[in-house]
Amino acid sequence: MSKRPSTPLPDVSDAEFKDQLQPLAERVLPRKAPRVVKAPRQPMEFLLPDPVRREIKARAVQRGISNTTLLLEVLRDAGYPVTDADFIDMRKQTRKAS
Repeated sequence: MSKRPSTPLPDVSDAEFKDQLQPLAERVLPRKAPRVVKAPRQPMEFLLPDPVRREIKARAVQRGISNTTLLLEVLRDAGYPVTDADFIDMRKQTRKAS
């Protein structure tokens, strides 16, 4: 077997190479979702009458949401400063490797 001579690579800078590959990257690579920034959460414990607690749990199960999400909706509807970002469950977000 004869070995074919290798073709020399073009002399381009890293920046030029990156610019040339950008259209391909935009078509092929997945887009990064914008990072959601929300207010830190603090635990709060309080006592509720049992019928109220049962109704909260039942409505949350019926809608397929958590008790926390249901309570956040109630608080938002009552005028408390609850943002859309507060409804995102960060446990389900992929973590950035460090």
